Amino acid sequence: MLIALLLTSIIYATVILWLRFHWQKKRPDKHPLRKAPLPRISVIIAFHNEIQSLPNLIKHLQQQSLSADHYEIIAVNDHSTDDDYLWLIEKAQVLQSDGYGKKSALRKGIEAATGQLIVTTDADCIPSPYWLETILKEYAAEPTAMLLGPVMLTTGKNTFFHLFQRNDFLSLQMSGAAMAMAGHPVFGNGANLIFEKQAWTKVVNKQAGQHLASGDDVFLLHAFKKEGYKIRFLHNKKAMVYTVPVASWRHFFRQRKRWGGKSTAYTDRDAILLASLVFVVNLLLFIATILLPLLPLWGVLTAFVLKLVSDYTFLKSGTIFYDTHLSILPFILCSLLYPFYIIYTALTGVLLPEKW
Repeated sequence: MLIALLLTSIIYATVILWLRFHWQKKRPDKHPLRKAPLPRISVIIAFHNEIQSLPNLIKHLQQQSLSADHYEIIAVNDHSTDDDYLWLIEKAQVLQSDGYGKKSALRKGIEAATGQLIVTTDADCIPSPYWLETILKEYAAEPTAMLLGPVMLTTGKNTFFHLFQRNDFLSLQMSGAAMAMAGHPVFGNGANLIFEKQAWTKVVNKQAGQHLASGDDVFLLHAFKKEGYKIRFLHNKKAMVYTVPVASWRHFFRQRKRWGGKSTAYTDRDAILLASLVFVVNLLLFIATILLPLLPLWGVLTAFVLKLVSDYTFLKSGTIFYDTHLSILPFILCSLLYPFYIIYTALTGVLLPEKW
């Protein structure tokens, strides 16, 4: 048991430090803007009973630095139970989803889009005022079938719950970004996902995980990757999209269970290997904690410190880009709880899947 724990911890720490290397690796200068006409952008929003957050998103979309002539807004109603969304008709193209769930709603919107470049986001998001302009400039400088845009949580309250949530979200964002920068993209975030509609039409029916409520972003990425399309991380703070933290531990665990439940449908090798490594190292730490009286304390502490130091070093390197902070003492406390959290959400996500 101890040998397996130490060996897995060493492998995990090596992978995390490899990700840190690629995150900090100097990026080549962008090519000059091409002279060809810039593509039109279609912003797609799937919503369900989100009247409290949707008006704020629409306001920020209308205040974009990019000229309104270069983009359209398509909002797709996924069977909201009230008519409070009708005000949207004057501000965006509003469609009714043919099926049920976020995936069906997004598909409806993308099929109706007139733009060559599709940008998806969520109703509870707040984009930078330079969001669409930055996306267009980055795409024009280096045309790419799919761009993974940066996403971060708004500050939230100064409580342990929000601190834990921010740390967890930061780890997801940075690992996804660094994997893409290393040439092995595994997942993105539908709150800021950019892709060519022409490429989407070729892969949309080839996605795995069609039966799952979650995964509209990750399975699309895997489909693009399988077809050999270029995918890269949009490493520009002006393209940041902010999303609000969930309100309670209950909602947090439901969300993470929904995210974790999709991993069983992965067919991408890189995603399977990364998810398996994270699960196994946390499972062994979880078991070691339970069996602590029977195991050498130095061995368990060594494994924990290996994981702690590699995680902290990696995430610390991204705090400036993501406009957040990382304090060592709260981070240690979060790390102590992390194995229990991972095991719970991974197992319940598979056994008790959540709906969108």
